[in-house]
Amino acid sequence: ILLLAVGLFFALAQTQVGKRQLAALLEKALSTGPNMQVSVGRLDGLIPFDIRLDSLQISDDDGEWLKLDNLALRWSPGSLIRGRLRINELSAGALLLDRLPLSGGKESGRGFSPHVLLASLPKCVIERLAIAQWSVGADVAGKPASFTVAGRMRSDTSRIGLEGFLRLERTDGPEARASITWTLRGEPLSLALDVLVDEGKSSLMSRALGRENVGSLFLEMHGQGPVKDWKGKLLAEIETLGAVEAAVGLMVQEDVRLTVDGGFLPALPGGNAAERFSADSAAHGTRDTALRQAGFKSRGVDFKFSGSLDRQKQLLQAEFSASTEDLSVLKTYVGATMGGRLDLKGNLSGPIKQPRVSFRITLLDPTVGDLQAQRLEGEFLLNPSGPPANPFQNFNVAGKGSLDGLVYAESNLFPENEVLWTLDAQSSTNEAIYLKTLNLEAESFLLRLSGWFKPDDLSFKGNASADITELSRFTDLVGARLSGRTSFRASLEGNGRTPWFAVEMEGRLRDAFSPHPLLAAIAEPEVFYACRLELVDGSILSISDARISSAAAKLAGQASVHLSTKDIRGRFYLELPDIEVISWLVGRPSGGSVTVDADISGTISAPVLSARATGSNLRVNGVHIRQADATLSVEGPPEKPKGHIELALQYPEGPLRAAGHFALDGPGLKLSPFKMSAPGTLVSGDLYLDIDRQTAEGSLRGASEDLSGLSGFLGEKIGGSAHFQARLSPGSQGQDIVLNLQGKDLAASYG
Repeated sequence: ILLLAVGLFFALAQTQVGKRQLAALLEKALSTGPNMQVSVGRLDGLIPFDIRLDSLQISDDDGEWLKLDNLALRWSPGSLIRGRLRINELSAGALLLDRLPLSGGKESGRGFSPHVLLASLPKCVIERLAIAQWSVGADVAGKPASFTVAGRMRSDTSRIGLEGFLRLERTDGPEARASITWTLRGEPLSLALDVLVDEGKSSLMSRALGRENVGSLFLEMHGQGPVKDWKGKLLAEIETLGAVEAAVGLMVQEDVRLTVDGGFLPALPGGNAAERFSADSAAHGTRDTALRQAGFKSRGVDFKFSGSLDRQKQLLQAEFSASTEDLSVLKTYVGATMGGRLDLKGNLSGPIKQPRVSFRITLLDPTVGDLQAQRLEGEFLLNPSGPPANPFQNFNVAGKGSLDGLVYAESNLFPENEVLWTLDAQSSTNEAIYLKTLNLEAESFLLRLSGWFKPDDLSFKGNASADITELSRFTDLVGARLSGRTSFRASLEGNGRTPWFAVEMEGRLRDAFSPHPLLAAIAEPEVFYACRLELVDGSILSISDARISSAAAKLAGQASVHLSTKDIRGRFYLELPDIEVISWLVGRPSGGSVTVDADISGTISAPVLSARATGSNLRVNGVHIRQADATLSVEGPPEKPKGHIELALQYPEGPLRAAGHFALDGPGLKLSPFKMSAPGTLVSGDLYLDIDRQTAEGSLRGASEDLSGLSGFLGEKIGGSAHFQARLSPGSQGQDIVLNLQGKDLAASYG
């Protein structure tokens, strides 16, 4: 009856109906829950000795993650008579692993023993293991990739042994290969192991970790000996990081202990000395792994790490620390001059793919290039904020601390010695770092920053605002003397690769005071300021829509400078509604309004300036000027400018005009030729003024047929006619003047 039942089952299994039923039973048996749903395709072949399956898909709550096509299993039933399972072929035409499955297995309380594991294996031979195309998705390898897989495995429980090999070769891109060959047998148990990974130019590992341009991995490991005290040698190299050579120890009993001790040679300039590192870990049963101690020592830098991992729940608990007495040893890695002392302590906890990280850092006398500080302290907390795309995405960063004595190029950046800071930021899946808030606060100011930054293209966008309650603490840093309080806000945007940068800002200055009378007069009672600053293509710096205004003055303008050629272009406009605020400049009571319109061109070393000024209803020491017009053109280097000036004044009595060329060279100002005219009057000459000695050299000539026409200009009633010639020269006691004056019918208020 039994033989009849077996024969009947065998016969039914060869029919299409029977094969569909077997596929359905297999599908039901393999589907164990929402996170393990299996779909089995069409079953063919001589069941059960030659099984052909056209497709098999496995999915979880997030959808399909594995697909097999053209699966084949051929085995020899005759080998069972000898107590052995012989698989002639286990192969697949295609295997797609799009991503890793969601975790969710049940805990197993069974302990681990290598002898128990080997004894539980059947006497099995796999003559041929092959996958024609094994494809992995970007979530697995950083980018899609395809491989061929070949292998073989044999076990013999009579001798407690297991041997085989597995080989992978990439088929869709730069050459890459990996292989492992093992033999595990004997009493006591002995392991011979050879591992090779050669990525060529694929760089799959760096992409899988979300790090571009790290380079490809080459790894070799060889070893042989009893598993109770197995020793091997590891050689590895990542082209842009460096090379590793280490001794590997394996001790397998009821627990498994792994030790690593070796050196790392950085692939950086100056990395000619191996950095030492070590690790000691142990696996307890099927659940817990303890990292007893991991360390890294390199020329004064000491890093330590220890913790434990619950492999079943995928939970991590660890502590780490780092310290150095001299940060200059990190110059090789950061490419900048560094100095100071570092102390860092922290811990990790939570899911291994997204642990919670907290640490405290203290830097004493840190230096990076020209940037220095006395002390930097901070506490940081990193919390996962989303699915683990890679170790550098989806986390929140919160921090707070203090910064003391910040200096750049020997100049203080902040007036107070201590600045408190707080930070709240987030890294997301779009590879941007979002800065929710970064606050810098001290006794005299509060600075707030927010925005986002993308490290891949160095682009950023954000906002800034500041409240400064004691402006004098900042102006004193640059030698200026201006007190008061100010607040401003700004928007920032840019791209570091272009490079392009733009900032728009506006603010107000209140309660300002300066010992300089012009600044003091213009700043009362409040000053509004705004501008847009932009850097284009890293070569053109422009200022547009620049405005400074108060009740006493208004200034507006725009300018640009080419940083390579030093060419400059600009235009400015100044308005003084009442020149009483600059009475101190002329030394006499003054009034009226003035506007100035100016253009600048040329280069920074040789600018060209053209200015036009207009005054209305001017009053200077009681003298009334209805209209005043002046034009000025200047060119040449700032230390030696030369140009031309013209002046036209409209008095009630008539016009007065003056014009002349000038040139400044060191302490000397040359006016040649110089000419002034009024109704019935003409004065001309050539003069050289020594500004340091306050003397003049040259000649003046003049004639007036009716001096009464000058009464309004001079503010004194005069009359008659006059002709004069004057010769000026420096004398031993000061200024010497030789004057030849001829007058007729001269008259003045004094006689």
